[in-house]
Amino acid sequence: MKNIFLLFTFLVLSSCQINSQEKFDKEKWLLKENNKYTYREKMLEDLVTNVQLKGLTKKELIDLLGRSENMWETDKQLSYPILQNYDEPPHIINLVIVIDEKDIVDYFEIIDNRKIKNSAQQRF
Repeated sequence: MKNIFLLFTFLVLSSCQINSQEKFDKEKWLLKENNKYTYREKMLEDLVTNVQLKGLTKKELIDLLGRSENMWETDKQLSYPILQNYDEPPHIINLVIVIDEKDIVDYFEIIDNRKIKNSAQQRF
């Protein structure tokens, strides 16, 4: 009987997953602690799935996500750091947004240095 109880407890606990995803929240998106954006990785999926980025004007995008801090930013490409872990092995994720000639979001990519080798960039 004790074994059945332990098995049941294990099954219940293992079926409860901690959801590390969060809904996009502009205030949390902009929050930077210890030179890192604490919430961006958790909100990325909701942002690209449930927020219509494609078709926004550049001004609307900046109002939503803030200014890009990337020193390589151009007028037509904005990059937002999502994860910057420089421990070994490093893990870097950026959201890169491409703006067309009419200053409208054309598409965006999630660039993950661990997946680039496998050509697994996600273009939307």
